[in-house]
Amino acid sequence: IIDPGNRSINSFLWKKYSEIAILIGFKKKIIRFIYDLIFFLLLKETKYDLKLKDFYEVDYQYLFNDYSPVVKFSNEEDDLGTNALNKMKLKKTNFICFGIREATYYSKTKADDKDSGINTFHRNPDPKNYIKFIDYFCNKSISIVRAGVSAQHNYKNQPGYFDYCNSNYRNDFLDFYLQANSKFVVAGACGLHLISAALNKPSVETDTYMLWGGRQKFDLFIPRLIINNKTKKILSFKEMMDLGQKYLYEENCIKDDVSFIPNTPEEILDVCIEMNNRLDGTWIDKDDDLERQLKFKKLFPPKPSSFMKAEQFFYKKNVKP
Repeated sequence: IIDPGNRSINSFLWKKYSEIAILIGFKKKIIRFIYDLIFFLLLKETKYDLKLKDFYEVDYQYLFNDYSPVVKFSNEEDDLGTNALNKMKLKKTNFICFGIREATYYSKTKADDKDSGINTFHRNPDPKNYIKFIDYFCNKSISIVRAGVSAQHNYKNQPGYFDYCNSNYRNDFLDFYLQANSKFVVAGACGLHLISAALNKPSVETDTYMLWGGRQKFDLFIPRLIINNKTKKILSFKEMMDLGQKYLYEENCIKDDVSFIPNTPEEILDVCIEMNNRLDGTWIDKDDDLERQLKFKKLFPPKPSSFMKAEQFFYKKNVKP
């Protein structure tokens, strides 16, 4: 496997993939030159078809569920992780890993993705909207572990809440081990759900800014809606899909005078309670809910790329669909 980017931000993930594959980063210009030369000499006649994958394709989602997890822990790693859990006074499968996207992410990680770094205004939820969710589960004796690389907002200290991301315990290995042993993961517009998918761990995505969420068949998500500030009209799901990923760019939001409606504290709590009840086997689907889910999924075409225009593509400055 040739990695088309730089070294993974998470060293543990790089280590685990290195155990089963050859990874080559591009920080060294000579490696990039050789890579480009191979493509030019051997694959110059190949037609590349870069398209967005339909996240609702059954085969795609089931790949993460019907096979063993991508990341597996050795006996030594498992002992190390269990010892850390004991020190943090956390019981396996009796805590929720939780994280939200914050503006400090790019400054703390020193990410070089300038384009995404600029357009993060819609990707940072209001931390206060998650207080109700934290309080509820702490009162239910299900611990909340604040995960992530960094955190600017501080939640109140209370029994059952552990600020892992700002603790001395935080490291690349435990980022994975904690999620693997949690009950489920709550990712507020951040990439924690990508780790949970690699571990076959259920996740709830909140404040998503696109109409897809999760990588697994049992994941749940609630999206932000889009409102026209002049007419006060909220866009329908169909209208949001027709627009593609246009409003991932702040300049387009300003130009069209639209904004995102964040999830409310009640909505966030409701979807997390639903996931908890589903895992406990106490959730009962209502006919109305099943009908709405069916109608929603029918809105998706076989291939979302079929209605994507190049100027609306998220990576429009780098590739063309």
